[in-house]
Amino acid sequence: EAIANFKTCIAADNFATPDVGGDVDSTDYLFEITIGTGPDMRTAIIAFKDYPGGYVDSHDFDREMADFIHQCSVILVPIASDYLMTWKTNQGKQDSFSMERTKLADKALNGVNVLPRIKEWIAARKEYDSKSFLIFVPVKCEAYFNDNEGLRDEHKTLMDAVKEYYHLEELAGNPEIRVEISAVDTYGIVEHQNMKIVEENSKRRLQSIFRRRTKMGSDIKPLGAFNILVSALYSQLSTYSNDLSAQKDEVADDLQDITIRRNALKEKIRNRKWYQKFIAAFYDPESPQIPFLENEIDKDKVALKLLSDKNEEVLEKIKKLKGLKLNLPDRYCLIPYKE
Repeated sequence: EAIANFKTCIAADNFATPDVGGDVDSTDYLFEITIGTGPDMRTAIIAFKDYPGGYVDSHDFDREMADFIHQCSVILVPIASDYLMTWKTNQGKQDSFSMERTKLADKALNGVNVLPRIKEWIAARKEYDSKSFLIFVPVKCEAYFNDNEGLRDEHKTLMDAVKEYYHLEELAGNPEIRVEISAVDTYGIVEHQNMKIVEENSKRRLQSIFRRRTKMGSDIKPLGAFNILVSALYSQLSTYSNDLSAQKDEVADDLQDITIRRNALKEKIRNRKWYQKFIAAFYDPESPQIPFLENEIDKDKVALKLLSDKNEEVLEKIKKLKGLKLNLPDRYCLIPYKE
């Protein structure tokens, strides 16, 4: 429906944001991605759940969604960039026009109060060992980047607005929560032109006006969404790497324990008195344990080498994923952890 409405709108050079309406039900999307080949092949299952934004402030959310979301390792927070930039560019100005625009933009952005839910999720993720990703996704960003045939470059202002409005430095105070911004061009062939105030049923609200980029044709040209998939894959691989590291630690501890036992047994045999050696020549219950322990040590060394090699391979894939984001450097921002 959104695509159909959009194609109707771009018949005109300038148009207001169509009122598409929200989803009524939640929808699940399942992606299966194969990593590696042969015996080392691993399948990553990435499940996305899209649910109506109005759920966030409802009792239905607590009953139907909260537990599911608390189990999710990646949370996406979509942001209407046109409202956010209106809030940012008018904030602090004292004239009545700017103050009203700031207030209405804040009302549009905060119609669903997501910050308390985000903090609930951060608290719930403390029970999980895996690293969690909190990704803020400004959408409809065509007017603020020049990497998709846009004429302006206001990405720094946009990134600063996200950090300021959603208090990202505060949210980045947990080392196990990776906070990112990943900006998306939703349609690509249009861009935000201005924001006007309209009145409906005695209530004033903001309405975005977009213009069509006539030189780009009529085919939608989104940009930036791949970065979000990269983050989801990064999350999966980071969890896998942590699992491998935990297995390595377990095998290393076992190897150390067996080595200590073997060395202690060898020392005990070396320190036998003459009569103990005489008896051991006929019956020695301890000496056969030495080859057994040596075999266990060899097996642990092989297992440790396999785990180390596999983890190195996973870390190399993570490094490549990081590199992919550098293809669109202005659209991505990692909020550094601060104690």
